[in-house]
Amino acid sequence: MNDPQLVGHALMVAALAWFLARDARGKSAVPPFLAMAAVGFYKHNIVAVPVTALLWLVIHDWRRAVWPALAGAAAAVAGLAICVAFYGDVFLANLLTARPSHVLRAVYGLGRLQWILPALVLWGIWVATEPKNRAAQFTMIHVGVSFVVYMLQWSGEAILDNAQFDLVIATAIGLGLAFDRAGKTAFGRRHGETAARAVITLVVVARLLATLRIEPALVLFDPAYRAQYYANAEAARRDAARIAAIPGPVACDFKVVCRLAGKPFSYDDFRAEMLVASGKSDGLDEKGLMRAHGLTYVRNDDRGGIAVLFRSLAGPP
Repeated sequence: MNDPQLVGHALMVAALAWFLARDARGKSAVPPFLAMAAVGFYKHNIVAVPVTALLWLVIHDWRRAVWPALAGAAAAVAGLAICVAFYGDVFLANLLTARPSHVLRAVYGLGRLQWILPALVLWGIWVATEPKNRAAQFTMIHVGVSFVVYMLQWSGEAILDNAQFDLVIATAIGLGLAFDRAGKTAFGRRHGETAARAVITLVVVARLLATLRIEPALVLFDPAYRAQYYANAEAARRDAARIAAIPGPVACDFKVVCRLAGKPFSYDDFRAEMLVASGKSDGLDEKGLMRAHGLTYVRNDDRGGIAVLFRSLAGPP
């Protein structure tokens, strides 16, 4: 995913590591919680880590959770006040954009767990072996919270893979611990730690290879495919030069091309789509909303997007 949310997750996981290190030494969790609150302003839907950390504190000693919770909440409120002061109430309006939700959509989202199911099974085997292990107990909370967050977010219309990032990260942490503690499982005790770790590695590798997508192989072995990246980048630059010559605000299929052209982010297609879907667009469709704001819509060169580089053994996407 070419998405700034990944940076937000990297920062949040760093805050989690900081929290765990301080918690192990019995130190206050206030600084990590302040860091988590700050990361929330990078991407507001990354909530599994702070919720997990708070539950961890409450379960072990609720008194230690009071000040971190208050500090984090105060930082969030202060941050929102600063944003409203700078950007006006439209900041909150955009943040709280209404969107339709469907329970069935969340149910269908269970099918997307196939990507991480082998890792979840390996983690579950280890947790069942050492249920009282402190690390196992933490991952049970982390994976559980991340799963609930995923289901809730995926129920919302137009939510995509970003909703699963928290669960993928929690699963990855659990998988790493399962690999580290592989010798404690029944298989590990019988066949040895090395054999148990080899099985874990083989299962993960097999899942990574069990895909019809072949772009990684093409990047490694096909110079003609690699050359398309440079050709498409040049096409995007030409497209941006064309857009830069258009007077006034412009809405693009690919926002990065409009940004490259020096055009401000004047039209949020996601928000417009949700306003139309929820019936809060005053009867206007998306094109009507663009016209109402004096926007010029530009159809971008397809080579400015990633989809033209998708390759699959199943044929064209």
